[in-house]
Amino acid sequence: MAGMKSNSIFLTFDTDWLKDDYLQRTIDLLVEFDVKATFFATNESPLLQSLDPAQFEIGLHPNFNKAGRELDLDALHRLKALFPQAVGTRSHTLLFGSRLLSSCHATGMLYESNIYLHKHLNLHPVPRTKEMISIPFNWSDDKHIELERPFELGELPTLDNPGLNVFNFHPVHIFLNTDVYQRYENAKVHFNQPEMTQFINSGTGMRSLFVALLQTVRSSSLSTLLMRECLNENID
Repeated sequence: MAGMKSNSIFLTFDTDWLKDDYLQRTIDLLVEFDVKATFFATNESPLLQSLDPAQFEIGLHPNFNKAGRELDLDALHRLKALFPQAVGTRSHTLLFGSRLLSSCHATGMLYESNIYLHKHLNLHPVPRTKEMISIPFNWSDDKHIELERPFELGELPTLDNPGLNVFNFHPVHIFLNTDVYQRYENAKVHFNQPEMTQFINSGTGMRSLFVALLQTVRSSSLSTLLMRECLNENID
């Protein structure tokens, strides 16, 4: 990608309906370490709407899933009404396909990020249509937890590799400092309720790994970028 440094990284977050009080804990860390981040929003959020657009991008995280085989084709339009500045999307459960392209074009989406390639190197944006590009991502916290990997920096993609390094976090896992999926499943019973706090892990988990990544970014003078900044690159 012409003009984009090989050691640039993208921090992205699927909000997954986490309430603002709990989402704030992730944003506080991003502000503390002065890094850029892109949030894919699932719902109305005064907190997200109040963020500095120079540091934070808001994309859309529609849930197209409905009972049976039907798709909720209006999901993207509803979110666009809440965040009219959004130009990018990543679907809940990564559901995407040709049937959804018309919704993307109608809502002014310029990129989508639904292709997950675990720890792959040398990733780059590719054209999806004449109007939209696809930006893959190569690490996700839920996959890390699913694979039961240790919460160590060596488990992340090499930060100075050529091409994109796009990380996907879920603020709920940062809030809970999730170490095993059973903790998350237990907490979901009390989702967004005060009782959810009793399931916060005080040991090593996703929050501690996230903080270690932020510390490395700061100490290594790595660049963080917003997803929309990929739109400025020459895509062949």
